[in-house]
Amino acid sequence: MSAYCRTFQQRKYSVFCDEDYKILSALKVQYWKDRTIKAREQYIYPPASNVDLFDISFEDFCRVMDDSSRDSVVKTLAMDFGLGGVYAEEVCARAGVDKAKKLLDEDERRRIFSAIEDMRKLRMHANISDGEPYPFVLKLKKVEKEFQNFNAALDFYYGMFMKDELAVEKNSADAKLEKQYSILEHQKEQMKTVEKSIEENTLKGNKIYENYAKIDALFSYIRGMREKGVPWSEIKKELKKKSVLLDEKNKQVIVPLK
Repeated sequence: MSAYCRTFQQRKYSVFCDEDYKILSALKVQYWKDRTIKAREQYIYPPASNVDLFDISFEDFCRVMDDSSRDSVVKTLAMDFGLGGVYAEEVCARAGVDKAKKLLDEDERRRIFSAIEDMRKLRMHANISDGEPYPFVLKLKKVEKEFQNFNAALDFYYGMFMKDELAVEKNSADAKLEKQYSILEHQKEQMKTVEKSIEENTLKGNKIYENYAKIDALFSYIRGMREKGVPWSEIKKELKKKSVLLDEKNKQVIVPLK
């Protein structure tokens, strides 16, 4: 697997590609007219700058500055010279030149040019500054952690994202497990209710079966009384003598069973 970490204008993006330059993962999804940075897209290098900062004379440097249509020196450095926002601002800071300034005098241009040359000579000093990995120590960035090489810095940086992702996945899994546990507990309670209902109804059924003759005789007695035209009030009195209650409202006969 190959990893690419590049600076583009004012935002640094990182992508991981396979051997065929197919993007496996991107720190940020980016869209431009000539390419797209996102997973499963083919990685295409950004358009090359016409300026080679590793082999440029001061005269050519000034010519590019004069031809630039940008409204500030930092944008000229970032876009016309291909430095990107982070390193363009770093150059301005090292040169002591206001990054928002558009027109520079010769002294300011020489300081900018000298700062670029100095940065070309920077030795690798991998670090995490302001939460992001850099191969060099930058004046505008606060170093938080140093590493022996840039790969180690990248491993640490992406390791933090992986830990966060794993934590999110764990929390999601815990939430799903908690939900399933809650459902299981609810089902257990429902099962207890059903089992209790079955037990109670079974007991009632057994009692009815054991007292079937008594119940049948009682209902035969009530039917006989009604056929003779005996009013419910009288039937109720007679049933009360037998410890049987008549609920006329709900049309129920309550028979005590032993």
